[in-house]
Amino acid sequence: MKLHPMTMVLALFMLWSSALAQAPTTGPAATAGDAFDQRAAAIVKPMRFSDADKTETVAQLTADYMRSLRKVLDDRQAALDKIGEGSAATPEIDKQLADAWKVSRREAVALRDAYAARLAGLMTPYQVERVKDGVTDDCFPRTLQIYDEMIPGLTHPQRSHIVGLLTEMRENAMLELNAEAQGKWVDKYRGIINNYIAKQGHDFTALSKAYDARKNSPRQ
Repeated sequence: MKLHPMTMVLALFMLWSSALAQAPTTGPAATAGDAFDQRAAAIVKPMRFSDADKTETVAQLTADYMRSLRKVLDDRQAALDKIGEGSAATPEIDKQLADAWKVSRREAVALRDAYAARLAGLMTPYQVERVKDGVTDDCFPRTLQIYDEMIPGLTHPQRSHIVGLLTEMRENAMLELNAEAQGKWVDKYRGIINNYIAKQGHDFTALSKAYDARKNSPRQ
């Protein structure tokens, strides 16, 4: 595995995922390059491509995407700090009016789309979806499963609408690396979906309480 040494230590990336936090190091302190390579390998290798070269290529593309995105996000934070919009005062996702956020988003979207296009040239659409899920900590399938279990009476059009919103959620979550930042996109879209469900005539409050009760009840 080819390493890409950088000056930041692994501690800067401990929030990404528990798997990343537990990744083995090759020296006294792992570099950021180690973290990206380890995370990409954890996403891609379980897919078990029959072609080993494809596995390595997709893992490298994924690590390079996250590495490039890290640079964009670091530049964004530096610009926000410079104008007094540090992490404690960062605008909420639906109020990202600062120029630094707009520039960062354009650059991040370009990176994401180029990465997805490269993946599409190597894999089936379903495999591309799986990699995107891995990059976003499976926020799409986990959230969809919640709604499927919570509201078994969803019609096909209603479920299709929810799937569309969750797809949009994942595309936005791919523009962040930090688990907390990705989680804000999940929260935003869950709010949108919850309102949609209520407007469709479902008693969301009752359904939510019943779902929580089932999840919290001891197994028989």
